[in-house]
Amino acid sequence: ANELSAYYGSVYRILDAAWAKPPGVSGLATEVRIRIARNGGILKRELVGPSGSQAMDDSVMAAVRSVATFPRLPDAISGAYIDVTIKFESTGLSM
Repeated sequence: ANELSAYYGSVYRILDAAWAKPPGVSGLATEVRIRIARNGGILKRELVGPSGSQAMDDSVMAAVRSVATFPRLPDAISGAYIDVTIKFESTGLSM
């Protein structure tokens, strides 16, 4: 569990650094699901919870698309990939 928590933390930090929050989006949240392969490659990126603001959703998807890879999956994860759902909120990111 600690290994997985640390992995999620690294995904969070990478996405948070990539996201340029647009002005005027207070109180909004956009949710995305990212499928990460064992080698850290991104297999799929999808918007699963739009915010209602095109600027917010576009900024989130731009951040997600700008990340080419994540760190390799930890050994604690046995599958070929994991699906990570992240909520980008006007106040920051959460999982």
